[in-house]
Amino acid sequence: MRGVVGGRCLCFAARGNGALCGRPSARRGAPRAACCTHAALIRAGDPVAEIVCEWAPSKLSGARDIYQMCAAYWDRDDPRDSGDGVAELCDVLIHLFTLERLRQMALDWGVGRHLATAKVKKERLAGLIVGRVRDLWSMSGRAGAVTALRRMQRRWRAASLRRATEGLRGPYPQVPAVNDSDPFTLDALCDIPTEELFSFRDSRGGVYAFRAADLAHYLAESGPDAVNPYNREPIGKADLTRLRSLVELCGRAQSRLTNMDELWCTGRDAFSYTLYFFEREGFYCDIDAFLQLSSDDIANVFAFFGEATRGSSAALGLMCEGAWVDAYDGPSEGRLKRMQFAFCKEMLNVVRPPRERKFYLICNLFICIAAVSAQVSRSLPEWAHSGAGLADLPRAIRNARALHERVYTDMLGRNYRVGG
Repeated sequence: MRGVVGGRCLCFAARGNGALCGRPSARRGAPRAACCTHAALIRAGDPVAEIVCEWAPSKLSGARDIYQMCAAYWDRDDPRDSGDGVAELCDVLIHLFTLERLRQMALDWGVGRHLATAKVKKERLAGLIVGRVRDLWSMSGRAGAVTALRRMQRRWRAASLRRATEGLRGPYPQVPAVNDSDPFTLDALCDIPTEELFSFRDSRGGVYAFRAADLAHYLAESGPDAVNPYNREPIGKADLTRLRSLVELCGRAQSRLTNMDELWCTGRDAFSYTLYFFEREGFYCDIDAFLQLSSDDIANVFAFFGEATRGSSAALGLMCEGAWVDAYDGPSEGRLKRMQFAFCKEMLNVVRPPRERKFYLICNLFICIAAVSAQVSRSLPEWAHSGAGLADLPRAIRNARALHERVYTDMLGRNYRVGG
């Protein structure tokens, strides 16, 4: 729909679940590379064809794409007869998607769980989806509303997770533990969020507590014998079953949070969501300091991190240069937002999954951010420097600057400059 590609129709196919039509485009009078059928619909003023051609993005594959189309339609200045445009957008979803795809979309938007197995028509599912999108769009017009909504969702999900795992976590902290820290991360038990803890009793009644994900990883890597890492005593089968159930529940909750990055609309949305995970690790962040980072600042952070963690196996695959190069190497319009989104996704890749030496990686990441942000540098605690294990930070940064100047300038052209 955005141009002719090989003489094929670029309109979306009916019931194609976001797939393009692909039929040969009309030779004459075909708007937006449309085939004869779609061209006739557009010329006739068909509401569905008009909405899709004027307001839909170049693809319709996920929740973010649907939201963009609906928001763009509602943001126009000439609402149709229905007053809110819900009926017209429902017709678009009914026309473009099958019943099963609409059912899945309703589940993705959290409005169709009670209809998962029920016999239901497309009209009802489309109405539920557009209604939820309308609510989110209405809130987005009020300053801070989307951020507040996401904060409420996180708190509600955390409370739901605590209730669901109440009987799986074990006797700690109601009963004191023999150990006072997690043996794998060396974090004090009192500093680990309660929903991440798992505890059990040994044969003598002593209570041992661990971070659940790290204990599960240790048991998976240590072979068939599941033993307590403190006294080498076998862990009971009932306790192992509790551990597996707890890790599975936490994993499902984590995957639901992962999908939130599809709803980012601005850099503030992205940083508000991302920095929450760092605050859980004890790194309290001022979102305005991150919003002040320029595209070049973000690119420098990638280079500094790569140089600072050179030789560390824990940093393999993290903060890869390809992520920011793809975001930077494009139209200058929207570059900063692309860089912010790429930066946040790579930061989430550092902080969210359970991984070895996470504290070391986060300390290095924040020191690299402090190298380009005076505001972050002033607020960075001294223990972050020791946690990063950098003997000569200035030299690491100089090496990274030299690497940028030599390699990335050639890659992106003279429009890119490394900050001094």
